[in-house]
Amino acid sequence: MGGWVKDIIRKGDFLGELDEMSTDRRRGEAFLAALKGEDGRTYQDYVDILEQHRVVKTASHARHLRQHWFPQNWQDPNNTDVWWREYQPIEPIIHRGYLQAFEKAKEFHWRVPIDAYWMAIGIKVLISVAWNPERHPRQITLIRITPPVPKEQATPAETPGYFIEEPIEIIRRWEEDDAEVKDENGNVIAVPDENGIVVVRARLRAAYNNNA
Repeated sequence: MGGWVKDIIRKGDFLGELDEMSTDRRRGEAFLAALKGEDGRTYQDYVDILEQHRVVKTASHARHLRQHWFPQNWQDPNNTDVWWREYQPIEPIIHRGYLQAFEKAKEFHWRVPIDAYWMAIGIKVLISVAWNPERHPRQITLIRITPPVPKEQATPAETPGYFIEEPIEIIRRWEEDDAEVKDENGNVIAVPDENGIVVVRARLRAAYNNNA
């Protein structure tokens, strides 16, 4: 058993919390003000903001963000915990991306929810914010793109409680290494049809449910 699970798209608790906050005027206004900073230029520490506004709810989550996503010493070659070193620092991108999304939520009077997802298939780090330009948009779609989580940081796929299924289905071509990726019961996750196409349920790593 084992193998490498291709985490293509996921939401997780963190982005789900942002979604909920985007239609709560009181919380949304306060979060937006914190993201903007007092003078629009001087920004508070980003992880501190997330903790203060209860988006990050545990010390272990905050530690994970500071250690892997937003390490201050990312340039230190001896720091083997940093993710995506070649694209660091990524905090200004993530910070500004959420600021843009919540600005848009305010523009729609906190009545149009943000629907946010993380796609870990990129060759760079970026955030896109999109909305339907019709008179009454139904949602603000936020896509956060990063490279894949480093394999050496991944939990083995057979670890009990490893998977958290997401309400997302992914349709793609079967790839040879799919045969190596099995669930906790030893079953191959991606089984191809006669055309070599697989439909797989997005399965979030439990260890990374609380992302950035």
